Amino acid sequence: MKVLACLLLLAGCRPTSTWRAAPPSPSSTWRTLRAEHQVDVEVATPSAVSHHHMRGLIAIQKPDRFRLRVFGPGGISLFDLLSLPSGVEILSSIRDATDPQLRALFTSIAEDLRVAYDLGSSAAQVTAVEGDHVVRTNSDRSVTLSGFVATNGAVTFTDMKIENLRLHYRVHVKVSHLSLNPVLDSLLFDK
Repeated sequence: MKVLACLLLLAGCRPTSTWRAAPPSPSSTWRTLRAEHQVDVEVATPSAVSHHHMRGLIAIQKPDRFRLRVFGPGGISLFDLLSLPSGVEILSSIRDATDPQLRALFTSIAEDLRVAYDLGSSAAQVTAVEGDHVVRTNSDRSVTLSGFVATNGAVTFTDMKIENLRLHYRVHVKVSHLSLNPVLDSLLFDK
């Protein structure tokens, strides 16, 4: 409960300026981040395409750790992930977290976020396209970062689009509350 309370304390610092073009590095000027995300997911299967809307809470501590909790309709907790240098831990899940397909999905989501927030992910190629940063780690995944903002000298993005061709999903993330360099409780990153 204490961890959830820490995640829910989203102070919601308002950005002081918006970048017209992408800054030199989207996440190099902050050490910790706390945010609430509005997430739209499109998943394609051989028989159909499904759309889902979720809300996520994330706490990040550089250089290499984050905690992500995702809620579905009615505020139901769908899953809670902890990403550390040692790997991804599924702390809770509404579905069976031992299922290999679900485990692969959670691992992929964690890698998407490591790529986006530059948290020690695999080698990535970053290009600037019309003011956005496009990050590619391989031919299967691209992460587009835009809506750059500066708050108290720290810079990050407020819009993220992920396309994963191997697992057939697209994600659009809008940051609705953001706090850069907040003090984070170390319990957030305990198992």
